[in-house]
Amino acid sequence: MTDKKQKDFTTHWIFDLYEDGMAVSLIANEVHLTEQQVYVRMRQHPESYEDIKKIREKMYRTRIRRIRGLSDKITEGYLDRISDKIIACHSDEELDKLYEEIDINTVQKIGKTSSDRVQVAEGKATSIVGTPDGLPFQVLVTRLPEGKTPDDFTNEQLEQLPTEER
Repeated sequence: MTDKKQKDFTTHWIFDLYEDGMAVSLIANEVHLTEQQVYVRMRQHPESYEDIKKIREKMYRTRIRRIRGLSDKITEGYLDRISDKIIACHSDEELDKLYEEIDINTVQKIGKTSSDRVQVAEGKATSIVGTPDGLPFQVLVTRLPEGKTPDDFTNEQLEQLPTEER
């Protein structure tokens, strides 16, 4: 096989593996090239690279939807079974025993995940990211003598004035 044909074969092989969702690091190992060389080969054919990238992303989204669909079915089945068991209880003792068996953390995680998905679909935040008390830093307030402004002091003098943490 000529060098050109070998290079074309390797490039097509790279694109096939990439389209199948294989990581570039694994592709490089498979075709005995460095990751950088694999990227160079893919970028030498930009139209193919962009087309295959779109196919790969579509396959990935499809796979995620299938996984989420399966997860939803399992989750619904789990919640339906719990609901049926609760309905079947005829006494408070049976209900108390059932509640002891139910993993409340799992039920709460299901509720939180479902709620988050609805909020994301509506374009709302799913959590508030921050630190306790809301500020990611400490605020020091310098107490100035009455009638004075910071311009009346040098930086060294300001550092010597009493401060208050807020």
